[in-house]
Amino acid sequence: MIGRWFKKMSGYRGIVLLLIVISWFLIQGIALGQELEFLPLEKIDSFETISIPEFSESFNKQKSEGSETFEKLKYPIGALLFTLFAGVMFRFKKTRPARPLFLMGSLVIFGFINGGCPCIISSFQNFILLGLGAEFKIHTILWFVGIVAVTYLFGRVWCGWICHLGALQEFIYSSDRFDFFKGKRAQEIMRWIRYVLFAALIIQLISTKEILFNRVDPFKVAFNLSSYYTAGWILLGILLISSLFVYRPFCRAVCPVGLLLGWTNRLPGASIIGRNKHCTGCLSCRKVCRTQAIDEYANVSSPDCIMCGDCLDSCKKEGLSFFRKKYIDSTFPLPYIDGLLKSLFRTTSGIMQRSRSVSYMKREKKNNENLF
Repeated sequence: MIGRWFKKMSGYRGIVLLLIVISWFLIQGIALGQELEFLPLEKIDSFETISIPEFSESFNKQKSEGSETFEKLKYPIGALLFTLFAGVMFRFKKTRPARPLFLMGSLVIFGFINGGCPCIISSFQNFILLGLGAEFKIHTILWFVGIVAVTYLFGRVWCGWICHLGALQEFIYSSDRFDFFKGKRAQEIMRWIRYVLFAALIIQLISTKEILFNRVDPFKVAFNLSSYYTAGWILLGILLISSLFVYRPFCRAVCPVGLLLGWTNRLPGASIIGRNKHCTGCLSCRKVCRTQAIDEYANVSSPDCIMCGDCLDSCKKEGLSFFRKKYIDSTFPLPYIDGLLKSLFRTTSGIMQRSRSVSYMKREKKNNENLF
């Protein structure tokens, strides 16, 4: 019964989005109406006031530091806990219909209440800057590093169940009439656009050592309804219009984190979805997959799969199951990357083997010297 209610709710995306926006304005109104500090307690004659300036100053400083640390960590930790919970819920058929509720909650909490920033994309950029010599701060990289680990264990449930950026696009999406966007050529175009933008982002971070994307981030503009730059409003318009006709266009053509999480799914031991012996090749899974992650042979492309669960629910024969990847894909999405990884593994193995051989020869030489 609960599952049917969630499915019915997911069909009214426009109404749900409207309710979310209204809730955001109500929350903002309540927040603006509150005072920054509590009013002081009334003085009571029967108590004597004791002033200890040094103790009070130290206590307030510690309280302020603790409060500041909590404010910086609450959203990354909350995102990780929600993603872990979603990874468990995704495994069971009866709880999978709860996905719209997770997306709605994420959209409200991480989007409208948090203002959309910081987010996992800014955390990824801070992670890159850390490698370029930036100061280490756990709260700036925890979001990205934690989600990579969760993705390895449960798959891309962050993208399909929790990400507030994807949730906004999913609730706006209303039309699948344009077959062009479903074709293989369109998927390749969006994939290569993401590779180019990813490379451009890395080059920008290396050259400037500064996060510039947040100045024109269209999601930040949407969640805060403000931007200092005209480019932010233009990108928001492009995002909204494209999201009407293309399923999650930002996720599939722009998002650098989605690209990296997809690569995580190619590692040995990563959690993936694949065909089992019950698959009859009916391709019912392919018909319902909105990310076009399933080919004409019912093979699931792990980097493109966001673990929404639609394919699992559509298969009446239960021909899809969860697996742990046993090898690195033979066809990596970027040219030469697969060969580079294989060469790296061969080189590492060669170095380790040579190191063992050298150690063995040294021990033999030492033993021979001891004999004489």
